Amino acid sequence: MPYFPQLSTGNLAQYPVVRRRRMRSVVNESPGGGRLAWADANAESTEWELALRGLTAAEWGAIESLFESRGGRLNSFVFLDPVDNLLGWSEELSADIWTADPMLAIEAGRADPVGTQRGSRLVNTGQAAQRLTQALAAPAWFQYCLSAQVRSESRSPVRLVLRSAQSESSSVFEAGADWRPVWFAAKPGSTAEAVACGVELAPGASVEVFGLQLEAQGGPGAYSSTPAQGGVYPACRFGDDVLRCTAEGADQYAVTVRITSCREGV
Repeated sequence: MPYFPQLSTGNLAQYPVVRRRRMRSVVNESPGGGRLAWADANAESTEWELALRGLTAAEWGAIESLFESRGGRLNSFVFLDPVDNLLGWSEELSADIWTADPMLAIEAGRADPVGTQRGSRLVNTGQAAQRLTQALAAPAWFQYCLSAQVRSESRSPVRLVLRSAQSESSSVFEAGADWRPVWFAAKPGSTAEAVACGVELAPGASVEVFGLQLEAQGGPGAYSSTPAQGGVYPACRFGDDVLRCTAEGADQYAVTVRITSCREGV
């Protein structure tokens, strides 16, 4: 599946980024004046406007190549939202989208660092390391940043893990009595079109976790809660029939790219 390319900086966009969410309501009005309205899920879409400046010839060439291979607006590609959390159900760690090792207990509704009860407590009840991970249909050759906030009353180590079918990267942090933001960035480094990420606890460890977030960039951004779908959009199209690129100098190009999400088969 083709993907919108990552820049040489490890990012997918440059600020400012414009994102719009479009929704439509269907209204049925009866002859007696009664009105019934409901959301039209088939009409919902998300649009991005990426103003890219200072692109190298290679970066502009990758975008142009994708545009031509997709026939402009005709065919779809995968886009990773540069201003959202790629993980789905980021605060529902017992949801089916998450995979927990058998000896890992999950308790929701714990106090979190923002003063609500959206944190989760993870307890390794086994004699070996246990993991909680989520798999995504995303390119393993991209750079990603995995971040979270952690705390533990018993000062426990927490390992953040990012892996593909061929390789794995991880980093270990110590969780103490106070909430601590932790993150690491890595490239899984394979040609696989799937990545997985999550946390690993040592035997007997008990850690509270909040704000698990994966982004396709080199450092962590502000946390974005995802109640359902994460920021991986499997069916997007270019929003224009022509990409107008401006050469601003030697190996310096500028272009504005518009992207629209769509439903499969539409």
